[in-house]
Amino acid sequence: MDYLLSWDKLSNDGNSFISGKRISASSILELHVGITDKTQRCLILYLSKDLYDEIKAIDKLHLSLEFIKSQNAIVLTLKDILFSNLFDDLIHSIYKEIYDKKDGKLIVQLFIKTFLKWCEFFEDNTHSKMTKNEVQGLFGELHVLHQLIKSNVGNIDALLSSWRGPYKEPHDFVFSKVDIEVKTIQTSKNSISITSEQQLENHPDKGLLISVISLNDDYLTGQTLKNKVEKIRQSILDFHGDYSLFYKALSEFELTPQNVSIYNNFKFTIISDRQFNTQIDNFPKLTSKELPKAISKLKYSLNLEQISEFEIERSYCVS
Repeated sequence: MDYLLSWDKLSNDGNSFISGKRISASSILELHVGITDKTQRCLILYLSKDLYDEIKAIDKLHLSLEFIKSQNAIVLTLKDILFSNLFDDLIHSIYKEIYDKKDGKLIVQLFIKTFLKWCEFFEDNTHSKMTKNEVQGLFGELHVLHQLIKSNVGNIDALLSSWRGPYKEPHDFVFSKVDIEVKTIQTSKNSISITSEQQLENHPDKGLLISVISLNDDYLTGQTLKNKVEKIRQSILDFHGDYSLFYKALSEFELTPQNVSIYNNFKFTIISDRQFNTQIDNFPKLTSKELPKAISKLKYSLNLEQISEFEIERSYCVS
């Protein structure tokens, strides 16, 4: 999948509807990036001789899609330059879906399907601001996700899909052989909170690890949520992954690449990253299997010093 996405030297003198250039020399697709006569960035898919009159125009707040009969092309236009980085990611996602396809109708279907899937990421949603503890917890999960991507050569989309914390599932990361629960604490604390009797339950055929991320507030050289998002975004680009899987998870926190910077006042430095194996005999935990039916919504703390014997050599290789 070889393509070059560059807006350098692209311009429109106003005399033509679109001025653009092809983004891949190796692909058979006539897929171009361009600038409209309104100086808006766009993606153009030139079609074969068959006209697709059934393609209906779709006009969103920050995006539009239309079929231009005179150009025999589908044109996807960005209406707000503030979303330029996200638009680049949308282009990458579309190209990933269609670059090796040959059937014209299938290409059009995938182009529109991907556009519709991404529309929600360009919406101006009302945002309920997270607390510092919530930001800290998300920071830890993003750190683990980045470590997983760096440690596992293979299907990056499977790694992105493994992140289940945003969807309120019992474990933050779910794999075929092991699950990972992430706990992020300040270094001044020496315990982690277990918030339910299901949190340390494991499937009988696989293990369950606790990753404890200890960090400090660091307003000078620390990293923000935005830093973490940008690192993961670059990794997805490097390994040709599906951005929408990542952005969908972020949207569960009402976050987008645009509004994540509102948390830039929180900066953290990771001091340690430790793992504990909950499957070692006598690991202290309370699960629903061991509780009387009358007891529910259990919460308790685990002292890190007292579970040190269950600490293992940290590894994020899950393949």
